[in-house]
Amino acid sequence: MLMIIVDRNSEIRFLKGVVRSKSSVIILSLRGYGKTHLLRVFREVMVKEGFRGVYLNCLRIYTGEDLINIFIEDLKENIPDSGWKEGLLSTVYRTIPRHVDSKEALEFVFRLSHNHGISFMIFDEISALMTRFGLRRPYRGYGGAKAVAEHIKGLLDTYAISVIFADTSLESIYVLAKDYSAPLFKEIKHTMFLPPLSFEDSLALIKMELEKRGKSLGDEAMVRIAEMTYGVPQYIIMFVETVESDMGVSEVEKKFYREITEGSFHAYFKLLFEKFSTMEQEILVHLSRKVSRAADIARKVPGAHSVLDVLTRKGIIKKVVKSEKEVHYFITDKLFEAWLQLQDIGEYKKMSERRSKILSYGFEALMREALFAMNQPLKIGDILGREIEIGPYARVVRYEGALGEIDAVAYVDKKTVDVYEITLELVDKDKLEQLLSKIVMAEKMGLNVRRGIIISYSGYKKRSIDHAKALLKSGAKIYLISRAEAKLIAKTGRVRIP
Repeated sequence: MLMIIVDRNSEIRFLKGVVRSKSSVIILSLRGYGKTHLLRVFREVMVKEGFRGVYLNCLRIYTGEDLINIFIEDLKENIPDSGWKEGLLSTVYRTIPRHVDSKEALEFVFRLSHNHGISFMIFDEISALMTRFGLRRPYRGYGGAKAVAEHIKGLLDTYAISVIFADTSLESIYVLAKDYSAPLFKEIKHTMFLPPLSFEDSLALIKMELEKRGKSLGDEAMVRIAEMTYGVPQYIIMFVETVESDMGVSEVEKKFYREITEGSFHAYFKLLFEKFSTMEQEILVHLSRKVSRAADIARKVPGAHSVLDVLTRKGIIKKVVKSEKEVHYFITDKLFEAWLQLQDIGEYKKMSERRSKILSYGFEALMREALFAMNQPLKIGDILGREIEIGPYARVVRYEGALGEIDAVAYVDKKTVDVYEITLELVDKDKLEQLLSKIVMAEKMGLNVRRGIIISYSGYKKRSIDHAKALLKSGAKIYLISRAEAKLIAKTGRVRIP
């Protein structure tokens, strides 16, 4: 199964604890992160361990009768045959109401599950069920979807059964349940945000998908795919479908560019973009061009503040508060952002492929955003055992000019900076020399460089570590940050990195 191979073991362990404690949880996930796969695999794992659980796809449920029919269907297909199963189905057929409304259907499945030892129920895309039931009697006219949420809360109070709610519509969940005047979320004790796959698990999924299709790629090409697809399982699967065996890195990058400008990614993101309101579209385009400051967006789009709130609740953008007057917003899906950058929209011409790659997708872009989004200092250790305090920064930019390029110039104040070299690759001696040259570059720009910092996802060769030690003895102010510390920086800056 997909999610076992690419390792969602920590999430499965967490959900096991929720079920064993007869508690409830809501799983929030951006589209394409593998939420439904996780839920199906979790149910399969629990059934093998002797737990009885039901998975309900709420996108298929419009009426109370639908809910009961899908409940029965799942029991028949996914619970092993036994005397218990036969007895339960017999009870269902004997006691099911002839005509059942939405409220009665919910009461029926909760009561039946409680009375017959079903350990947990999974409601996937729960906001769809609450919205649709809210339009039907008896909820219609008595609060609609919020009345459904209140009723489910009452059922959780009454019946000792664990319920896993899951949704990709963060805005709907906010409106229906995270409005704290609604009681449902007071009953749900846990919230889990599903992260992207780790870099290693992305590679595992890429290899699996290639093998399924009888294809093969070199390690460097697979690494590049893992970086460009941002740890999102859906994007990995979509792209691997399009590649040909033995493509090199440059061919993979060209193919990726074609897919995002005219292929499957283009079609996917075009449909996504069309679902937003005109004002939401306008704001997203500005954000894709790195107009991130709230005040600047409001000048360009009158009335933007309320729409920014809506987009934040949808999970499409995230809010970064640097100070009371300094608020920024960033698009969470970097591939979607790259697609926006590669379109001619409104006042903006499309960016070049290289420029979009630098600004939006890839490890370097994610770490720049994380460094800027940090609102408090973070103490970490470098690979030489020295403590270093990172952030917060007033500004973090990529420098491109006559002197050359710097991955990240992080401003402590107007003149004092940290200089970053950011790479996925295993660092060798040459990369350390590049960092030193970039420190000199920043100094020529009239900046006071506190220190140079390399962030490497893949680590450091022994020769580079020895060389770093020699440089330190000569007075160089450099630090070497590895993957674990990079993830701490990303977590502090609320950026998901693979």
